[in-house]
Amino acid sequence: MMASFEDNTFDIEIATESFDMDFSEGIIVQGDRLPNYEGEYEAIPKVTEQAFPTKDRSMVDDFIVLSIPYSSVSNPQGGFTVTIGQ
Repeated sequence: MMASFEDNTFDIEIATESFDMDFSEGIIVQGDRLPNYEGEYEAIPKVTEQAFPTKDRSMVDDFIVLSIPYSSVSNPQGGFTVTIGQ
């Protein structure tokens, strides 16, 4: 028996027959080793710290931190008034 792995391809030869396996494209399969994260997957930035209990949890989607609300308008003095946050 002869086996080799090169460039994401696994080649094995058993007796006189051989076949190739291509591992260049793979998927992540969620296992049951860690409990699922049951909290929110989206957060609005705040001036105070926020903690999300994701440690030692399996997440099934991306966690998204939304952009900070921002707006600006011109003012009578020729400048801009900027509002950051809600």
